Amino acid sequence: MNNKQIVLVWMVILLSVCLGEVAMAQITKPGYLSRWTTFNTETASEKPAAVVVDLGLQRIAPATGYVYQASVLLRFQKPDETGLQELKNPETFWQIEDKLTTTLSRAGGLYYAMVTAEGNRDYYFYLADTTNFKKTVKDVMAAFPGYVFQTQLELDPYWFNYFGVYPDEYTEQIQYNSLKMEELAAAGDSLAAPRTVEHFANFRTERDRDDFEKEVSLLGFKIVGKGENDGELKYGIIITKKHAVDRENIEAESLRLIDISMKNAGYYDGWETEPVSKK
Repeated sequence: MNNKQIVLVWMVILLSVCLGEVAMAQITKPGYLSRWTTFNTETASEKPAAVVVDLGLQRIAPATGYVYQASVLLRFQKPDETGLQELKNPETFWQIEDKLTTTLSRAGGLYYAMVTAEGNRDYYFYLADTTNFKKTVKDVMAAFPGYVFQTQLELDPYWFNYFGVYPDEYTEQIQYNSLKMEELAAAGDSLAAPRTVEHFANFRTERDRDDFEKEVSLLGFKIVGKGENDGELKYGIIITKKHAVDRENIEAESLRLIDISMKNAGYYDGWETEPVSKK
């Protein structure tokens, strides 16, 4: 796939994310904050695939009562050579997409992912009640004759399917780093300038946290805060180090902290810093 194709694919996908995010039903559970991300992967047959998933649902998954996974497969009429983009009437395809996600979300569905591969696009939801699911999809598609679609329902009370499309910690962190770098650059930051960066991690036990603390101290990190919360990883720590936040430096530091956190049964929870103006 050349650079122009990649740009086009991601323009389509990012538009789909916006539509899906607007359509998603409001969730009032404590701790939930919608956080959509995109990443590339491959199918079992080694074909390119693009995944859009709401990482924010991880904090409430599995949501009580939402025990059914519902999916809608929508087939492209004329896919491009990658199988990731519709070439024939893409505007109509987006209208179908918007109508499907909006209607199902308003009916109580939790829209959690979209996967595009091999000329198909699958939309995934969790439902508490499946009674009208197939009829709702059929009614939506009645306005768009000529498009092939399929529906599927399965029992998934533990949300195994959701975590099946969830990116691994390294992929997620690289995406997080990119977003943070974009925010800082937009604020006029010189990403290559060293500055104090805060990093966060959480652990199951105090001993795990202490072991993490000893190891990162040898790498030049300073411990500036500790605390407890009500979660499973209840023992938190804040550490700082002075370094640049360009891609080479921030990925070296953050991915290393993921390794050390996992080794000590913990979870690395990202980083924060203040913008440093370009001179």
